Amino acid sequence: MISLYNREKMIVLSIEYTIIFNLSMEKNLNIRVTYL
Repeated sequence: MISLYNREKMIVLSIEYTIIFNLSMEKNLNIRVTYL
């Protein structure tokens, strides 16, 4: 039970990290485009 809960928590954290990473990449791309 505890391990299952930890696994779900890790999955949620990884998904949130991926979303944040993608958003920051989009921001960097937009900044790069505006500088060009």
